[in-house]
Amino acid sequence: TDNVEADELKAWLAREGHTELFLDFDPMDGIPEGVDWEQRLYRELRRCQSLLIVLTPAWLESKWCSNELAIAREKGKAVFVVRVKPCVGAPIIPSLQEVDLTTDQVAGLAKLALGLKEHGLDPADAFTWNPNRPIYPGLASFDVDDAAIFFGREVESIAAAEAMRHLRLQPPGSPKLLLITGASGSGKSSLMRAGLLARLCKEPANWIITSPFRRGGDVFLELTRVLAFAYPMDRRPSSFVDLADRLRGVNSHRQLLGIAAELQLAWNRPDATLVLALDQAEELLTSDAGPDAAAVLDLLREALTRSAQDLMVVATIRSDRWGAWQQHGSVKANAGRAELAFEAFPLGPMPMERLGNIVRRPAEREGLVIEDELVD
Repeated sequence: TDNVEADELKAWLAREGHTELFLDFDPMDGIPEGVDWEQRLYRELRRCQSLLIVLTPAWLESKWCSNELAIAREKGKAVFVVRVKPCVGAPIIPSLQEVDLTTDQVAGLAKLALGLKEHGLDPADAFTWNPNRPIYPGLASFDVDDAAIFFGREVESIAAAEAMRHLRLQPPGSPKLLLITGASGSGKSSLMRAGLLARLCKEPANWIITSPFRRGGDVFLELTRVLAFAYPMDRRPSSFVDLADRLRGVNSHRQLLGIAAELQLAWNRPDATLVLALDQAEELLTSDAGPDAAAVLDLLREALTRSAQDLMVVATIRSDRWGAWQQHGSVKANAGRAELAFEAFPLGPMPMERLGNIVRRPAEREGLVIEDELVD
């Protein structure tokens, strides 16, 4: 009866940036022919974070709609009541403020958008899940493609993204390097990849993001590999070695800033900032790191010192190597050269009260039920 109104609300949510929406009759994301519709609805109620009720007289007469509400409430889901047709009687949930679209639709939708964000349903922090990936990656770091099941570090992820946006607007000579520090095993790499970089990827006009790189066998080749893959397919350099030679030569910092300009042109993003992501920076500080490790740090120092908004770096480092980083010859000021300016982003232990979500929330993506006793 209310398909038109439900479809209009779904379309508005999509325009707001919400990407994971379930509406049973939707031809793309709804219930296909031949599927047990009741079990599918139960599964979606388990998976969802929120239930939006399209309130009409027909809804009030539907026993199934009442059942959906009861299940959502029992499972602790956020519930939003959106009144789209005049109804008589008391509110269906007396303690819940309704959104009324029957009198002022614009104001009502603005109120709904604000309410969704206050419940943690901000499109800027929502990520589409690839069902072909495991919901529990194990001991490997979470990657950018795992952002939809990266739970427990939402506060830190948002703060890190805000720190990058702030540093981006600072004048040349200001820190353009965000250094994520924390104890071994605290989740620095996961925060950088699935928390920070995934969020910056949702702002393509402002950022060109490379894949993270580590020292590896040849740190210059590792750096140039991620730079090469940052180009569009039809503009990609034919040889990593040639690109590495550009960065090893004279005035290498100008070459790196030139590559940033080339990427802006290739992607048609004239105001975007190229972000290099250096994982486990402590590997560049060891006694066996070799001269190339210091050369890469020198390259970053010279380029970042001269960068306005063209280039930034985010890096992770173990907190027990913090002193070695600060005293490294390629980081501290020496011989008339400026220091490699950075802003530290300390990452503490995972708060105990968030640990349960690390188990429960990925399971919800698959519609799985996990008993509280197991989580505990």
